[in-house]
Amino acid sequence: MQKLFHGDVIFTAKAELKPWSDQPDDYTSAIDGKIVAYVRNSSGDEGTHEDAGSLKMVLVHTVEAVNNRTSLVHVFDATQLLTDVYEVLMDSEGEIKDELDVEPGWHNVLVLTEATIDKRFEATHLLAQAIDTAGATLCSSGLVVTHRDVLAQVAKEDIERLGFREIEDGYLLRDNQCKHPGLDGLDEE
Repeated sequence: MQKLFHGDVIFTAKAELKPWSDQPDDYTSAIDGKIVAYVRNSSGDEGTHEDAGSLKMVLVHTVEAVNNRTSLVHVFDATQLLTDVYEVLMDSEGEIKDELDVEPGWHNVLVLTEATIDKRFEATHLLAQAIDTAGATLCSSGLVVTHRDVLAQVAKEDIERLGFREIEDGYLLRDNQCKHPGLDGLDEE
């Protein structure tokens, strides 16, 4: 049975000090997230905080790059993964592809590269809760992109509730400017 948990995602990020040059790494921040669940004891009145999983992400500061007249092709060329993400998001003119039906404007992009949950929490919504929290906290008005393989431990229904939709080559997109069904209303532990 799936359950919602109380807990935290503790983020650790690295960002280059400004002023940023035209180096691709200047416009990307590596972010790790440690998922911590609050687990009640058997009597239900006390509990402990337990490490439950982790997230790895890259935040691409596309708005800052555009404002500094830095080429997005250059920024997304920082790694092969980011190059792949650029190719599924952007058209030949460096604009978000029309068929993705994304709200107009420039959007920072949060790329979820790893998402893991401890075995004892696999039958819960905890990993989906952590991914939802990461998107809302780190890229609230931007885009979240991941590959379906990264979400292997997330229930298909939770992927849909979180607003991810398949775009191409196994990549999934969530536009944080749109309302998603979310995890609200699911039973809490």
